[in-house]
This record gives sequence, structure tokens and C-alpha cells, in this order.
Amino acid sequence: LGLGWLTVQEHPLGYVFSSVYKIWGYNQPKTVAVPDDQKPEPRPQGEMFLTLLGHGDQMPMNGLGMCCRPTAYDDESVYN
Repeated sequence: LGLGWLTVQEHPLGYVFSSVYKIWGYNQPKTVAVPDDQKPEPRPQGEMFLTLLGHGDQMPMNGLGMCCRPTAYDDESVYN
């Protein structure tokens, strides 16, 4: 039944890999949740900002440092 169902799918390996990833736990968040009582620290004194083109919004010049972290693009980590 399982193999017959896969043969009629447009992308059968997609279903296989998706199932394997879910079984192995790759769809779980990679970091622990932030505790509710933890508050963000204040911004450093003298922090420099860049003005973003088109919006006029400000972004810290040192950035958030997220681009090099393995969890930067994990939805749950970014949410926390």
C-alpha cells in the first residue's frame, strides 16, 4: 500500500525525506525556549546605528549576529 501510494505522487522522495526528518526529530526547535521572566538587557551606551534605505528605520551597526548562528533561520528560535 505505501509503495503504491508513493508511485502516484508527483514528488515521492519529498514525502520520504519529510517522513524521515519528522521521525528523526529534525523538525523540532534547536534551542530551548526563553523563560517568561527573562527580560531583554538595555541597549549599550554609545551604540551606533545605520539608517536603512527606503524606510528610514535604524539598525545597530554591529547587527544581531544571527547570520552565522546555526539556529538563525529556525522559526522557533527567531520567535523566541
